[in-house]
Amino acid sequence: MAANSNQIVVEEVIFLGTGTSGQIPSVSCLSVPRPTCAACVDSVKPNSRNRRRNTSLLVRARVAPKSPRQDVRTHSNGNGTSVNGDAVHTVDPNLSAAAAKSHVRNIVIDVGKSFYEGAIRWFLDYGITDIHAVVLTHEHADAVLRLDDLRDWTMYRDDQPSLPVFLDPPTMAAVSRLFPYMVDETKATGSGLVPKIKFCVFDPTQPFNVLGVEFAPFVVPHGKNCTSLGFRFSNVTYLSDVSDLDEKAYEWIDGSDIFIVDTLKEVSHVSHFGLDEALAASERIRPAPRQVYLTGMCHLMEHHSSNKKLAKLYASGSIGMPVECAYDGLRLDVRDKSPTSLVAAERITASIRQQQLRPTVAAVKQAASKAQAEAASVATAAQPADAGRPIWADAHGRVQAALTAELQSRSAEVSTADLIAMSEKP
Repeated sequence: MAANSNQIVVEEVIFLGTGTSGQIPSVSCLSVPRPTCAACVDSVKPNSRNRRRNTSLLVRARVAPKSPRQDVRTHSNGNGTSVNGDAVHTVDPNLSAAAAKSHVRNIVIDVGKSFYEGAIRWFLDYGITDIHAVVLTHEHADAVLRLDDLRDWTMYRDDQPSLPVFLDPPTMAAVSRLFPYMVDETKATGSGLVPKIKFCVFDPTQPFNVLGVEFAPFVVPHGKNCTSLGFRFSNVTYLSDVSDLDEKAYEWIDGSDIFIVDTLKEVSHVSHFGLDEALAASERIRPAPRQVYLTGMCHLMEHHSSNKKLAKLYASGSIGMPVECAYDGLRLDVRDKSPTSLVAAERITASIRQQQLRPTVAAVKQAASKAQAEAASVATAAQPADAGRPIWADAHGRVQAALTAELQSRSAEVSTADLIAMSEKP
């Protein structure tokens, strides 16, 4: 199966923030004569993994060329498209010329109170220069309050069109109240020093496209009178603010290789998952995710001791998959390395679109079963020396082993010491 000329592959995510609205450290913890809060005391050390800003995630995707052997030089044909050999793909009008040429897409989820500080730290560390789109989960300050700072990525750039910001109707209403001058230019000062933003309001019950990356939103409770959005994109589910999940949500979450979930602290909370709830939600996912990352932690979840506890739970078989606390600056390669999972995801998506129905658990299982059989056939036919084959073909000769491993328990016997050592590697 050859890649389409404009196929977008989500390659990695970077955690720009993994903390609560209050962030870590807490000034009140550090200002007492003898501070005793382990997380806050540790957080002021250089490169501490207890330093946590508001939850925010950078999703990085790349346009996959039709073939690695194909000449990637492009030229305009004068009608809004670019030509790449005999392949033609539409140039997204939301991208600058430089970004379109680089084939990279940087999509930020949430720009809360500490977003700019996080960008200063992690954009510089990872050599990131552009933001191409923003997606918002909900209307709270820890998700939207630094929208104005997006001006730094839009001002004085003649080739930069308006930055698309994707949000649901309730969040759009809140943004209109908070930043009227960004929504209505007649309410600005006239200096022009405001971010060039194009607000893209989406239906939270339907998938939407962000520069070629499909996001599937689903509404979740965030306390008694609030809601937030979870997002499924590629093989990742991201849930930064959640207090409960129903079966409809799992229709989107099921099949995720990587599950990123809100975990405020060990005990339950009215507007966020506690640790037990986050672990229960992770165990409910079918098939089990390859990895679970906790985010949105307060200072009661000290990074190192929490990861030691989670490693022991996994080693003892108390939980069925690896779980660990994420940390600001964590960079994950999320490209699907399982041949059956990638083919299944593509087949599931095609099946859903063909039927024009939202996915059900039964539909996902049926499509996945068909995809597994096809994956075995396709991978067996692949030639190991073919460097141009898609990544799932790298499993030539090992598909049956991969299928067997998928069905086996993920609680392989690994020593607690080894797991702790792995969880704390810098």
